[in-house]
Amino acid sequence: MEQLDSSSTDYPDWSNWTLILPCISVGHVGQLAVDVLVTSLQAKRHAALYHASLYPVVGAGGYDSNDQERSALNMPLEVYACNEKKMVLMQQRSPCVPGKQAEFCNSLKEWISCRAFQQVIILSSLDGQARVDAQLTGDQLRYVCNTSAEQRLTSVGGPSPKALQWLPLEAPLPTTDQPATNSMIGSGLAKRLVAALSEADIAVTVLLPFSQAGMQCREALVTAYRLNQWLQMVKPEASSFRWPHTWDAISPGLAQAIMA
Repeated sequence: MEQLDSSSTDYPDWSNWTLILPCISVGHVGQLAVDVLVTSLQAKRHAALYHASLYPVVGAGGYDSNDQERSALNMPLEVYACNEKKMVLMQQRSPCVPGKQAEFCNSLKEWISCRAFQQVIILSSLDGQARVDAQLTGDQLRYVCNTSAEQRLTSVGGPSPKALQWLPLEAPLPTTDQPATNSMIGSGLAKRLVAALSEADIAVTVLLPFSQAGMQCREALVTAYRLNQWLQMVKPEASSFRWPHTWDAISPGLAQAIMA
């Protein structure tokens, strides 16, 4: 495994590519959505990364795109690449050791900065029990953009969260000047990552569906579908989306029923 830092040079030119990564959050929505994207895009594993801030974990291969993926061991932090779509997907399978979150976010910021991605998209979630009355009905997805992302989306045109009329995350109290990131209850390290990447002037957007505790496969599939509306990675039909065979071990037939 490689260190999660800026020292490794064994990487292709990913400048002007998009990086998609999850945050461990309520319902595991971000991680499950990355599962869907890796499988649907048939992305290839590029590296397994090591960082001392993450709990060690190992498991059987979670993806079945080929024999190599099925026989590979899953590690705490992995990088997948889809050359056709110029997308890199990072999967995180274990949480940070308490007290090490800032160290991990800083290392991740350095790693991302050295790869010169054109934008970073974080998939996380919000605690559905923390919704206010106005959020109980209607669209259950919110997004947050930093200033760099807003400027980039304005300059490139085309589909964007704003153009698709998605709802930005509301501030905690409309009568205060608190930023919307203060409302990111249940989103894990998303707020820290937005702050760290913003310091490095990296364009970052966070997608945040409201969720509940448990393995929320439905929210993950919906998040992947909504992200596809923006990035147009696969055809918009539900049949274009795939999920790992390991999902069937948790809830056989659930994903098929959701996407039917």
